[in-house]
Amino acid sequence: SKWTLIARVTTVGLGQGQHTPLPVGSFEPVQIQQFRIRAFYITIRTTAGRGMRYTRGRGRGTVVAGDGSIEVLEGSGTSYACGRFFKNRVWNGVVYYDRRDPTQTLPPITTTLSLTTTYAGGKQENGNMFVVTALKDLSIIEMSIHTEKAGEARLEIYTKPGTYDGFEYNPLAWMNMANC
Repeated sequence: SKWTLIARVTTVGLGQGQHTPLPVGSFEPVQIQQFRIRAFYITIRTTAGRGMRYTRGRGRGTVVAGDGSIEVLEGSGTSYACGRFFKNRVWNGVVYYDRRDPTQTLPPITTTLSLTTTYAGGKQENGNMFVVTALKDLSIIEMSIHTEKAGEARLEIYTKPGTYDGFEYNPLAWMNMANC
């Protein structure tokens, strides 16, 4: 299945070592069923050195953060719009998610949690592709990113069921992507 654009937002990047939150409500919650995976591609369209920070990794698909409900896997750094790809890159950011307690009767009790990857940085490019594995039913509701510099950042967020393998270089796999 193809990548789907879920957000096109502008935020103020806070620079190296800082969590840059995306505006609340930037995208509709992305539901992921237990034991399913979902790929994300977050890219900054802004130039002038305001790219995303990421960290050199060990191997694509390696779990870089997990908490028993969700795991974030190592991915790839990317230049904007189907450009260059850099394997073995760790997305620097925070995933905020809701998890419904399946043992509860109506009304369901939902808990909002977060998972932070490293903010070590070290590398910078326009974007990052990574995979999230749901170990329990959950919904991704917000994210924070790691920007290279402070200042305005125009972002696009894409997602697709499964992994991004085989979809990095294929312009036909991108919906709503004008520059491929």
